[in-house]
Amino acid sequence: MKLRLFGPGGRVWRLAFRIKYTAKSLKYRQLYNIGGGKNKNLYFYVIGITMKNEGFFSMANKTRAHIIYALDNGLTPVVNWRDFPNPYLRNDGTNPWEYFFEQPCGYTLNDVYGSKHAKFSIDSPFPNRKYTIWDVSSADKATKEKLKSVTTEYIRPQKTLKEYFLKGMPDAFNGNNHIVACICRGTDYFDTPLIGIEKQPTPQMAIEQVRCMMKKHNCNMVYCATEDERIYRMFEKEFGEKLIPNTQEKYGDNHGKLLMQINREEKRDILEITKQYYRSMYIVSQCDCLVAGVVSGTNAVLCMPNKFKDTYIFKLGCVTEEDVKEYRTLWD
Repeated sequence: MKLRLFGPGGRVWRLAFRIKYTAKSLKYRQLYNIGGGKNKNLYFYVIGITMKNEGFFSMANKTRAHIIYALDNGLTPVVNWRDFPNPYLRNDGTNPWEYFFEQPCGYTLNDVYGSKHAKFSIDSPFPNRKYTIWDVSSADKATKEKLKSVTTEYIRPQKTLKEYFLKGMPDAFNGNNHIVACICRGTDYFDTPLIGIEKQPTPQMAIEQVRCMMKKHNCNMVYCATEDERIYRMFEKEFGEKLIPNTQEKYGDNHGKLLMQINREEKRDILEITKQYYRSMYIVSQCDCLVAGVVSGTNAVLCMPNKFKDTYIFKLGCVTEEDVKEYRTLWD
């Protein structure tokens, strides 16, 4: 077999990556004073990935792949979202991972300082690609079970965040209602679509499938998880009092701008927005049935502890140039 010399994955590329990785690894070993006398019986695996323009659950799903690698190799994972570019960084020195989640094994970056042994991921390629699968619903049974078990045991929401989720549960969940959840993304997916990304159902397609699911399982209420004000209004018009209120912050026409760009320009509190989004996905996980497109939020709720007795995940392929043209008339 002829080995490629240049380009991504080629021998020159791999050599350059190895040199870069070794230099960064040495830098972080010095920064964390690795080789000291602390925690002699532990071998830490510090997970740091540059994710400048990643969505929240995309970041969490990629981090999970590294957690699995650590666990499979007898290492103790510690997540570091503090020292690598991502949308959640603040100037107070806090680790954004710990704003949302507990550390997988209870150890923090402070525990790593001065420890005898540590390895740093430092933007390394994902150890096992099957654990970064984009569509969890299409994974084989063993992979699904692995992702679910690791999510449940090692990607736990912070206690205060869990309390926030429970306090924000709509009253409809206190009765004997049967609820269909629908994850229906809009904004970036329709206003600034990229050719080749996973195609999302239109609001009309989602509404039709929700009605089918309601009839199939005798459901009487709907929860629509969306960040798009226009989609939410369409669900309100369609389902009226059967629609459970969603208080997540929403956006209208983004006029060709990505949500991250809007958040930066308008100086919106990205941590608060993400906290609301996470709560919305938690509410989804407590519903009886799920209708959704293939997005990171869908992957997340399928791996969380959930109450789904039936799911319908749209498999629409990737966005084409024709789709982009069609999206321009979506809101007419």
